Amino acid sequence: MSQGYADLYAMLSSSVLKMVQTGDKISVAKAAAARVRELKYQKEQLQRRNAELAVVVAAQRPATAAVAINLTIANCSTPMAMDALTAALQCLKLMELKITAVRSSFSGKNLSVIVGAETKVRSHVIFVHVRLIGYVHACLK
Repeated sequence: MSQGYADLYAMLSSSVLKMVQTGDKISVAKAAAARVRELKYQKEQLQRRNAELAVVVAAQRPATAAVAINLTIANCSTPMAMDALTAALQCLKLMELKITAVRSSFSGKNLSVIVGAETKVRSHVIFVHVRLIGYVHACLK
C-alpha cells in the first residue's frame, strides 16, 4: 500500500478499520470519504448550534446604543419650558439612560433640546416618551 493510503488508513477509526481490508485501496478511500462527509455534517451541526447560541446570548446581553433625543416644546413660556425640560430629563433618568450631553436653544417661544444618551432601551421607546412629555407640558400652558 502506498504512503497516502497508509495515512488514510491510519486516520480511520477502529470501528471502520474492522470493515476495511488492509490492502484494499478502494475500501480505504471509500471509508475515508464517508468519514469526511460525517465530519462535514458534524461541522454544519456545530455551526448551526453556535449560531443559535449566539442569538440567545445576544438576547440576554444588554446592548448599549448611543442615541440622540430631540425634544421640542412649542409656545411655552420660559419657566414652563424649563419645567418641561426638567420633567423630560427626569423621565429619561428613570428609563436608566446615561445622559452624555444636553444642548438646548430658545427661539422665540420654542425650546429645542437635543439630549445625547447611552441606552439599553430601544430608541423608538425613548422618542415616544419624550414626545409625550413635550406634548403634556405644551398642553398645560
